[in-house]
Amino acid sequence: EAQAAMAAGEAAFGRGDFTEAITDYQKALTIDPTNYNATLFVGDCYYRLKNDESAADWFGRAVALNPNAETAYRYWGDLLLRAGRGEEARSKFIDAFIAEPYSQGARTGLITRE
Repeated sequence: EAQAAMAAGEAAFGRGDFTEAITDYQKALTIDPTNYNATLFVGDCYYRLKNDESAADWFGRAVALNPNAETAYRYWGDLLLRAGRGEEARSKFIDAFIAEPYSQGARTGLITRE
């Protein structure tokens, strides 16, 4: 059932229906509250809706679930960069690199934003 909710969320996200995607991802989280991807994707939906406070909250939750995955740090860095908070963004990009130093995504966060 969590897989079905995730698939529905991904389909809604792909259509640009971020509000519906949030509902679907949160349904997956009611089944498995430790689902890193669902948590991360809720944050990404809020990011796309330009609800920065909620996006940051969800990215923080994703980091708490898996501090060794770089994606939530990087997305959080993108959010901070968009908000004009460059030093804080750089700190998140560094956290992403520390979490997964061999990840191309983590490296890109540092390289393209210096």
